[in-house]
Amino acid sequence: MLHSDIVFDSELHRYTLNGLPLPSVSAVLSAAGLRTNYDAIPPAILEKARRRGVAVHAYTESIDHGDDPVVEDPTHTGYVTAYRSFVRDSGYESIVSEIIVCHAELLYCGMPDAVGRLNERRTIVDRKATAVLDKKGTAIQCGAYALAWDSMHADQPIEQIAGLHLKRDGSYQLVMFDIEEAKRVWLCAYEVYRFKRRK
Repeated sequence: MLHSDIVFDSELHRYTLNGLPLPSVSAVLSAAGLRTNYDAIPPAILEKARRRGVAVHAYTESIDHGDDPVVEDPTHTGYVTAYRSFVRDSGYESIVSEIIVCHAELLYCGMPDAVGRLNERRTIVDRKATAVLDKKGTAIQCGAYALAWDSMHADQPIEQIAGLHLKRDGSYQLVMFDIEEAKRVWLCAYEVYRFKRRK
């Protein structure tokens, strides 16, 4: 299976493989009750956070490509500064960002924020520009991505996973997760998802 075999509809957030719809990592986590619940947050605030997340992801991806993007919205400056500091402080080297991964056997898809070298180890880094980092949810998400990546790149497996919390004040927090635990919990979540969909 190649990355080009998978089609992603960004408006519907839907993945298909040869016309077959496949579940996303987010959909599986929601079905298993492991995704952060934002129901109590007003829609206007959620939309503002969503737009900020899209913008920050675009800036950080541009930095991964070696560019030096100009931040147009001053409210985003701190997040971008935080990412630049992370790259400088850690020596992080990007391999690829925002690429679709699909597990060849379980047939679920996702899109890791970034895969790169951190401390000389192949690492999935999930970047968050939220008020608080959901460590458990992010860990499971990264575990799912790692399994899918490994199924497509058996000779270049993911060695570690991390959450990178980018903050408005220009600081950041890097949280390393237990990759084996994250994979185990993800596989349990996937079984819950399949059980709920069984007729």
